[in-house]
Amino acid sequence: MNGLKVAEISMTILIEEDELTLQTSNQMTPQSTPANAKLSPDRVSKPGGLGLKNTEKRLNLLYPDKHSLLIDQHDDSFDVILTLHFPKK
Repeated sequence: MNGLKVAEISMTILIEEDELTLQTSNQMTPQSTPANAKLSPDRVSKPGGLGLKNTEKRLNLLYPDKHSLLIDQHDDSFDVILTLHFPKK
């Protein structure tokens, strides 16, 4: 697969009373590639890019003080937990 990694993604959605929680985990498994294989610069993913910044800005606009976004990046996984709070009326 051209030296790219294969991703296994799991997602959990939990709704309880006035709270919605979305948890995702993206596990990365390296494929067998030659030791000298390199990806071209346009194929390399950069963590913490523009998409995450835009997501955080949008959450702050739509759900001020009513959300939490936890992002945890490891060598072999990328985990996100988003919680939205909906006050009862």
